[in-house]
Formats: sequence, C-alpha cells, structure tokens
Amino acid sequence: MRNRGDVAMRSGQDNHGGGERGKVSLPQEADGAGNRRPKPESLLFVMGENRIQVYAECRICGGDSISLIAPKTGRQPQPFFALVTKGNEFWIVLDKAESDKHRAAGMPGRHTPLASTDLEYMKERAVESYHSGEREIEP
Repeated sequence: MRNRGDVAMRSGQDNHGGGERGKVSLPQEADGAGNRRPKPESLLFVMGENRIQVYAECRICGGDSISLIAPKTGRQPQPFFALVTKGNEFWIVLDKAESDKHRAAGMPGRHTPLASTDLEYMKERAVESYHSGEREIEP
C-alpha cells in the first residue's frame, strides 16, 4: 500500500511509466492532415488562485502552456481569458467575430479578447487556438 506522499516519480520516470522526468506523454490523435497531437480531454488543467486572480493552467511538453485567467474584482464572477504559449510565441486568444466588426468599421488595430465565465468553454477554445496556431477564434 502506498503512502500519500509516495508518488510514482522514481528513477527519472513520469506517472505514465516512462520517458524523461517532467515530460508528460499524452494520448494522441491524428487530425485530418495526419499530424499527431494530444487529445483535448487528456490535457490536465490545474486550478489555483491568489489574492488577485483565479486561474487554470495546463503545461504541455516542450515548455508550451495554456493559462486561463479571471481577475478577482467585486462579487460578480469575472470572465476567464486565455493565454497560450507555444514555442517562442505567446498570445491572448481573441474573439474573431468582434475583431471582424472592428475591421469592418475601419478600426483594424482594435482587438477584443475572447472571454467567458464558462471555464469548460474557454478550455475548448484555448486548446483549439493552441492546436491551430490561430490567434482569433470564432466564439
């Protein structure tokens, strides 16, 4: 019987039974082009909070990460917005519909972050942005 503190991180292996320490081997699927990528449901988001924000963070191999952040202000639930880090790039996921409206109105430099109080919805949109590399996602 294992003690609570006894974690399967011995001899440089991760919890999935092999590989380098600190790297997670995730179940993968092929997209339409034959590229391999982690299944969205296999990504583990860790929840946390501090005095100014609530966040959910997912670390992916190679230093990539997805962070969902909601400020703690007032009594109303604040919307989450997504920050994606992939390779040497990082971006805030933007609302494509709102950005298109601004471009049509002649304000091309104005962008609106995609934001929602629904954490699961934001996870799906952030994972979609991570896999596609697109900064603007349809809501």
